Amino acid sequence: FGFLGKLRLLATDHQVIETKPDSDFGDLRMQCPFPELQAMADSIDLASLPDAGHAHVPYVIILLQALKEMQPKCTGGLPSTKEEKEQFKALVRGWSRGDTEVNFEEAIDNAYKAWSPYSIPDGVRE
Repeated sequence: FGFLGKLRLLATDHQVIETKPDSDFGDLRMQCPFPELQAMADSIDLASLPDAGHAHVPYVIILLQALKEMQPKCTGGLPSTKEEKEQFKALVRGWSRGDTEVNFEEAIDNAYKAWSPYSIPDGVRE
């Protein structure tokens, strides 16, 4: 009254090809912003914004303002040494009004985009 069985599965190799790039750097044009973006960044006064508005400033605007403030202090205009990059992040961190402002954390997490030059990918260039 027992049931005895055997099951054998045979599957061939299944290859997965990742068609997306590993990192999407994005073209934010931080080193050379287009005039409208720079005008928007210049028109926002972070110090005078109410808390709700301060917490909703896009991180690109925060990074552009930090770059503008750091340019006279950096060799070559962009943070290049480890100390300058840490000063840049400390400047952005100092502008935050509290731990609940996710946009400033996002700016710190994406700070490398402010000093990394953008180049056209090889696939697009060809």
